[in-house]
Amino acid sequence: QLWTDDYFSVPDPLPFKRPLNLFVSLPWADILTAFVQLRYRDENSGIHFDEQITLSADTPYLRRDYPIAEGGPQALGYRLTLMTTAGSLLEGSWRETLDDRLVIDRRLVERRAVRVQCVGGPLESTRLREVRVQLQRRGAQGQVGEETEVKFTPGQPPAPATWEVLLGDPPVKTVFYSAVFIDDSGFVTRTPWASS
Repeated sequence: QLWTDDYFSVPDPLPFKRPLNLFVSLPWADILTAFVQLRYRDENSGIHFDEQITLSADTPYLRRDYPIAEGGPQALGYRLTLMTTAGSLLEGSWRETLDDRLVIDRRLVERRAVRVQCVGGPLESTRLREVRVQLQRRGAQGQVGEETEVKFTPGQPPAPATWEVLLGDPPVKTVFYSAVFIDDSGFVTRTPWASS
């Protein structure tokens, strides 16, 4: 555009904002430093951002307004990292939120978030009747501490499922998994147990 005046205004290219209110509730007597990482991805509009926010006892509330495309996804990824006075580094799992309020507390580093996602399109296109994923957290002697099963069936969008598991003390980050595939004719295929 051509302009001849002394002043000109540049419109905001992303006038739509995605608010996020952070409420921080951490045991500061036991923490040397803490920060939360935030990330946003909108591949269709080409919008990506990453931010790292240092947390402190003096600031129990923070607000952010992130510019997004009109009608763009609302999901924000976040991860908490703590350094304790005892010298241990605690790093939480990446999680996602659609809410505009986020409580930052110690549970974010004491529990691991395991995401199970179905890729490759809907089950109808793969001639599968059902997919079941079994997840286990096992102790040092191999005993099962916690377990769950995630099911994917035709007619449902293959949305990611999240399983939160207590890490324990000492923390055990390994998760064991096995998948069961049932095709249209009822034939069952099971994968061997593996760990991640």
